[in-house]
Amino acid sequence: MIAGNELVEMPSDQWDRWVSAAYIRSLGGTQTQAAKAVGRAERTIRLWEADERWPQAMEEARDRWLSGIEGAARKTLLSCLSGGKNGDLALKVLERLEPALSPHRKDPSLDLEIPFFVFGPEDVIDQPIEELIDQHMLGGETGDSEGS
Repeated sequence: MIAGNELVEMPSDQWDRWVSAAYIRSLGGTQTQAAKAVGRAERTIRLWEADERWPQAMEEARDRWLSGIEGAARKTLLSCLSGGKNGDLALKVLERLEPALSPHRKDPSLDLEIPFFVFGPEDVIDQPIEELIDQHMLGGETGDSEGS
């Protein structure tokens, strides 16, 4: 079995038990529940969880769970679309799991509040930029203006 890009060296039926136990544990099941489900002792589950391969079993359990969720969401969305119902939840799930269905997201780091000033030709007469900014920010003139 391959999990996490590394080869897990054990018979596939044993690996499936590990993944099943990991699946139950990831859903909040106890070691006792996981042990009963896979036909092993609770002590065995504790040993598996202490093993360096346990994170790989958890990752594969997560991948299998996501695959099931994705399949259910696709089926629900299809039935909603064909039945004229609202499939918002199914679509939201698919948008998060399937990059091709994801709406375009704006990069929040690009959200800058930069004031936009429009200066006329009359503003470019020997005035420091600070005065021009103050003038436009405050909606009026703040200093002596030459030539007025």
